[in-house]
Amino acid sequence: MASPFLGFAGYAAAALAFALLALFLAMRRHRAAVSPMLRAALIAQIAWAATMSAAAIGQVVAVALAPLLEALRSLLWILFLIGLANVRPAAEASGVPSAGLGPPTDNEVSRASRRGVVIAVVLATASAGSELIAAGPGMVFAARTLNAVFGLVCLEQVYRNAADGRRWAAKYLALALLALFGFDLVMYSDAMLFTRMNEAWWTVRGFANALLVPLLAVSAARNPQWKLDIGVSRQAVFHSAALTLAGGYLILVSAGGYYVRWFGGEWGAVAQALIVFAALLGLAMVAVSGTMRARLRVFVAKHFFSYRFDYRNEWLRLTRLLASGSPQDLPAQAIEGLGQPVESRSGAIWLESEGSYRFETGIAWRGERASIDADAPLIHLLREHEWIVDVDELRDDTENAPNADGRSRDVASLQQGLVLPDAIAEHENSWLIVPLLLERELIGFVVLDRPLAPQVFDWETRDLLKAAARQIASHIGVQRTLEKLITAQQFESFNRMSAFVVHDLKNLVAQLGLMTKNAQRHRDNP
Repeated sequence: MASPFLGFAGYAAAALAFALLALFLAMRRHRAAVSPMLRAALIAQIAWAATMSAAAIGQVVAVALAPLLEALRSLLWILFLIGLANVRPAAEASGVPSAGLGPPTDNEVSRASRRGVVIAVVLATASAGSELIAAGPGMVFAARTLNAVFGLVCLEQVYRNAADGRRWAAKYLALALLALFGFDLVMYSDAMLFTRMNEAWWTVRGFANALLVPLLAVSAARNPQWKLDIGVSRQAVFHSAALTLAGGYLILVSAGGYYVRWFGGEWGAVAQALIVFAALLGLAMVAVSGTMRARLRVFVAKHFFSYRFDYRNEWLRLTRLLASGSPQDLPAQAIEGLGQPVESRSGAIWLESEGSYRFETGIAWRGERASIDADAPLIHLLREHEWIVDVDELRDDTENAPNADGRSRDVASLQQGLVLPDAIAEHENSWLIVPLLLERELIGFVVLDRPLAPQVFDWETRDLLKAAARQIASHIGVQRTLEKLITAQQFESFNRMSAFVVHDLKNLVAQLGLMTKNAQRHRDNP
């Protein structure tokens, strides 16, 4: 058993060390630039360490206050990290123009930060409240473990998305907070598994926190403005959401498996192993499921960003797709290029050919492949209005739909008399019909099947698909022009060859005629 004096000494040393750090920052020339959240975090750290040192020697008031200050300390460090991320994106801060709407705007970063604040407050409340209501050690340790996991997730995002020139100043801050949250994660996860605190871990924790002060001091000296030029990407938010969900899932499964083992008697260990194996298998199945990933992307785009799409990545992906493969692959690439942003994995394409639109190719297409006449009402609507037809909306006879500029348009009047061709109407999985216009010429259209996850077809999706369709149509137009040029060159080569053949035939006819005349003249004179 660890001595109470060691615990008192360790936490007292931590309180003194952080008090010296706070004094150092207060006396600096750039003290006005120190983040108010950093000041609050240091004060909470000092109060927590002092209270823990008093609790180590049995002070009743300190024992009662320790859970509250524990939660407040973790909360303020997490809010400090979120505050570092809630700045102008790096691409804009450096003056680099953004491509389309790809980099997140200030509003998007602020919205993500607000949600991070909500999560941090909820976890801190759960950490403190579970102890106040005497929910049991398992719930208390689980809440604090989740708190440490979320702190590590926030730290990872801050460091990974910091500008390259700022990472040298941030690495000691990252190391200090990595050690702080990492120690808590190891200690509380161990306590959660055994429903009791390891006294050795608890005693060493004070000394470990004291050792973090030099790292924070070096980071403060390198970065007096406490500014890292953070740029939060959509991939980072998506991966963070996946990591948080997976971490929470594994914690719940581990806690459940432990309780099954504890109360399961003779079969407890077997049941725990089976539960953990089944849970890991289920998590792996979810991780490789395209539908689940699509649903998570929709959730992240809907709740964390003002715009649903990362336009820069979408444009680069389409450009790479169209630049790869052979010209014969272009129709299939058109289906894939339009389907990727909306998570549609199948569809078909019709291209104009000799006065009608002929089925060209399909990806997992199970509908009919009949040609469509150029005078069909659908072709007129696509050509004249460049309207993306929502087949489900048409079937449901919806009255209004959003226009590309955000205004409402009367779909009933726009599509009055529209009858879908049998090849599309009888295909139950058809979802969107996207026109491919080159200038004012409709060179074809793409039918997309329903996506893996339910999608909201709004003005943003409509505008993105129109822009992508224009790009694809230009590639198809260039390919057709090249085919016509190649055909013309072939005809030219044929004409030249024909001229030589005709010339040789004329020479041969002349020679044969001369032989005939000479034969009549000299046939008696061999």
